[in-house]
Amino acid sequence: MKKILLSIMIMAVMGITAKVQAQCTLQNIANIKIQVVGVPTPGPGANQCTVTFNAEFDIATNSGFKNLYFHSWLAADYPVVPIFNCGGSTPAVNPGTATQLGTVVDAVGKSFMDLGFTNVPTTGALNVVQPLTFATIYPEDNTVVLTQPSNSPGLTAEKFFNGTNDHYTVKNIKVILNQPCGGPVSVKTDIWGSNQNAPKPAAQCYVCAQPIFFNDPTITGFKNCASPSRQYTLGISTVDPSAKNITYKIYVDVNSNGTLEIGTDELAFSSAPISLSSGTPFSSGGPVSLPPPYSNTQPYSEYGYLILVEGPSLSNSVVKFFPHPAGCIGLPVDFKSFTATRSKSNVMVKWVTSTEINNSGFAVERNVNGTWEQVAFVPSQAPNGNSSSDLSYQ
Repeated sequence: MKKILLSIMIMAVMGITAKVQAQCTLQNIANIKIQVVGVPTPGPGANQCTVTFNAEFDIATNSGFKNLYFHSWLAADYPVVPIFNCGGSTPAVNPGTATQLGTVVDAVGKSFMDLGFTNVPTTGALNVVQPLTFATIYPEDNTVVLTQPSNSPGLTAEKFFNGTNDHYTVKNIKVILNQPCGGPVSVKTDIWGSNQNAPKPAAQCYVCAQPIFFNDPTITGFKNCASPSRQYTLGISTVDPSAKNITYKIYVDVNSNGTLEIGTDELAFSSAPISLSSGTPFSSGGPVSLPPPYSNTQPYSEYGYLILVEGPSLSNSVVKFFPHPAGCIGLPVDFKSFTATRSKSNVMVKWVTSTEINNSGFAVERNVNGTWEQVAFVPSQAPNGNSSSDLSYQ
């Protein structure tokens, strides 16, 4: 009888342990995308670089998170003695302190980003966005300065269930790197989670030294004002001598915010697989156009381009924004026909538009002795200036 009771107790304990472990799992960090926002700027100190970036990633759905933290180092600064033992068992342990993380955002040899979320919401309904709350004080060691909206302007974060995982999006993460600007940046990141509400929650699950690269592969190029079709030039390179298969995709930035939002921004082109290494960079070979209607039809032709480079051997995907060139302004109207017929001293002008975008109307001008003067203004017939149907004027 005692053996039976002991067996039942062991099974119960094993069941409770399995349940606790299941509530805190970080074994599936996937689909990482990194986009450097704007241009990195030197400073504030010598041999430093200020970088703002966006990050997206998937984590296996987890109903137990109360706290979720990220610590990133330059790869060369990663602690010789890691905070967590990711190579063996994963018991609950105390997370890092100022010894590994530093007490200022730009401490030499320490982490350059320490970012956390508190009261992480449970997995919601499909595609329902849930805002995340940033931690402002690091519970294990309040001398550690966290990356938060007060020192990272415009910082936002959210997650949603995409049908398989929780998809996290964090925008405008401002960091200071202890290296000059220019070239790729190799990073290692620890991630830990806890379902404890204790004043100092233990790290119950963790990922060690997750490799991440800023700007490798490096994307270069621009969008130009070619007419009648907009064009772009693209180059992709890497510092890695080993060949890797990549593809690139081009999205049109339909909401004009300079940030890739798959599902909102429209995919215009997907490349065939490309073999990339430090000795074999990729080049578009000159200006090329997106397939119709993206390069020659408004409004698509007036949007910026978002370039996504990804591949199975990359630790993370890289995104680059090609803005629509300043001063490159297309007409808000597509003309289907335009005719002018003279009758003695009168001229009958007729035209038909197929699309109008934010159009207030048409100024009709004539040339008198080399000088153009307006003789009439014909208001747009399009409701609020917008139409995708044929409209006739005279």
